[in-house]
Amino acid sequence: AYINDSLFDVCAINNSGAPGRIYKLFKVSGKAHIGINGINYFKTGKITLKFDRDIHAHIDGEVFSGNHFDIKIIPNAVKLLVHPDRKNYLKPEVIKKQNKIRIK
Repeated sequence: AYINDSLFDVCAINNSGAPGRIYKLFKVSGKAHIGINGINYFKTGKITLKFDRDIHAHIDGEVFSGNHFDIKIIPNAVKLLVHPDRKNYLKPEVIKKQNKIRIK
């Protein structure tokens, strides 16, 4: 996952019961989830989430409720400072194209 590629990295886990979901969550946190049955991974610039009932959500500490969410990436909307030791989170070809971020 890169923070400057204008894409969400989405990891959707199927409804396989609590033990199965917990197992899969540990796989995701350990970055060993690609290719596991019941885990769908994809990249996208926008996503729609729909629920049968209202759920609680938050963005940047603002709490709200709803059952339909349209979420999209707005490229270059936020300027970020990245520690030099974490430059592997930046997509190099995007840096060259934008010429706004410099990695030393």
